[in-house]
Amino acid sequence: RHPLNFHLNRQVVRSVNLFTESDTKRLATLDILGFFNPTLDLSGAEQEAFAISSQVPSAKIFKREQAQISQLNNDIAANTVNTANIVHLSMHGSFNSVNPQMSKLYFAGAKRGMSENDPNALYAKDMGQYSVLQDRQLIFAAACETGKISADQSNESELIGILRPLTANGNKNIILSLWKVDDEATKDFVGWFYQDLSQSHKVSDAFLSAQAKTRNKYPNPYYWSAFYLSQAD
Repeated sequence: RHPLNFHLNRQVVRSVNLFTESDTKRLATLDILGFFNPTLDLSGAEQEAFAISSQVPSAKIFKREQAQISQLNNDIAANTVNTANIVHLSMHGSFNSVNPQMSKLYFAGAKRGMSENDPNALYAKDMGQYSVLQDRQLIFAAACETGKISADQSNESELIGILRPLTANGNKNIILSLWKVDDEATKDFVGWFYQDLSQSHKVSDAFLSAQAKTRNKYPNPYYWSAFYLSQAD
């Protein structure tokens, strides 16, 4: 429930396999598919879209009403969308502590609240249905509580919630949040992350660099340590 590098005072990221340490790999290309501000109330998400487009002009961007869950359908993903090796999701999210597989992301038209039958919400239990969320080099869910795995200490050793399907889907790098994130600080973190990634093409290097820059601007851990990077090799 807490960022490791805050407690260890070291620049480290999480690994799915706790017994090995993989080398930092350079991404050959940056083919980005992004969904931003589908609920029309996240001004920071709009700025994230601009920052990403500025760094990677070829990024495929869906904003506001265009950020629909239908864009993830396999028929669409089978075409140009499926070439993306990075998927960025900048929207509201919620963790369902009673039924973690019903944790969700809010696409355009989604209802706020904990409804478990919203056709415009992407639930954790359904993430395995979309090829565009499988075998990516990076999934970045810049939303609230996307990385939570428990409401208490009863199941902290389990991969549940949104982390579980994204890990099971074979994605190499996954960036998720530990709590309800600040819109402004998230905008800065995302901007710095893609700025560095466009130069280094190394996810872990870009993540740690963005975290350090965010910490310089926002010393409180609530802001700079909201996200963690989980890697699988």
